[in-house]
Amino acid sequence: MSSPDVIAFRWLRSGDDTFAAMLSAIDAARASIEFESYIYTASPLGEQFRDALIRASRRGVRVQVLIDSFGSITLSDNFWGPLRKAGG
Repeated sequence: MSSPDVIAFRWLRSGDDTFAAMLSAIDAARASIEFESYIYTASPLGEQFRDALIRASRRGVRVQVLIDSFGSITLSDNFWGPLRKAGG
């Protein structure tokens, strides 16, 4: 049972643990997601996050993404097109 008065945390020991927890949180979101990143590439991991955000948007979650233009300089202009189409 959760309560707004209860604060919990989980120690994430690696990038893999962190990414898995982030993807799980995206998949569990019901109202909104605010996703921010400095470095972002069109790698398999980057595509996995984009696709999770698309799924969230399609199920009615409000999705906002803020990506630094310098940290994602190699990202093509159309990478986020599918998310925009999904309403994100």
